[in-house]
Amino acid sequence: MAQALGQELQFNWNEYATEIEQRWGITLPFQNFQTVRVGGLYALAKRWFRRYYKLNHFRKGRLAMKPEELKYTKTHEWVAVDGDIATIGITDFAVHLLSDLVYAELPIVGKILIQGQPFGEVESVKAVSDLYAPMSGVVTDRNAILSDHLDLLTQDPFGAGWMIKVCLADSKELANLLDYQAYKAHCDSNSH
Repeated sequence: MAQALGQELQFNWNEYATEIEQRWGITLPFQNFQTVRVGGLYALAKRWFRRYYKLNHFRKGRLAMKPEELKYTKTHEWVAVDGDIATIGITDFAVHLLSDLVYAELPIVGKILIQGQPFGEVESVKAVSDLYAPMSGVVTDRNAILSDHLDLLTQDPFGAGWMIKVCLADSKELANLLDYQAYKAHCDSNSH
């Protein structure tokens, strides 16, 4: 892929894309790039591939959560707990209530969340809605591709549409949340 030419390196996008497709079965766009000089472009291509790969990895449902196994808030956030890390997002019910999403504001990594307190916002053409923390803890990751791909919230709110990951302060707070059946009943009572 990259070859030394004196002091310069060259990067061939076509070779890179072909290797990625053969190795992982992922087709990258822009197949007919010319060979470019390495430097900022090589780093940009690698960074872009990581984002594109994450996006397609989620879209293929490999990391989708089962709604029946999640916990919920009455304000339509969901949480999936794995050890001391919680993945948080909003439900399909909330997405359909808001419709036509135009903006999502997520907290920065390192922010401390308190259960029941706002941690961000989702804006649609109809309204702006606060996002409330289902669990207390420290934000360890945020879904960086979400700001450019809000359609993921509509297409896959329990997978690619995850918002943040939090290192939990107290796993006992899980008892304050609704299970799937209780959340479903809550949504049914609100839709009438």
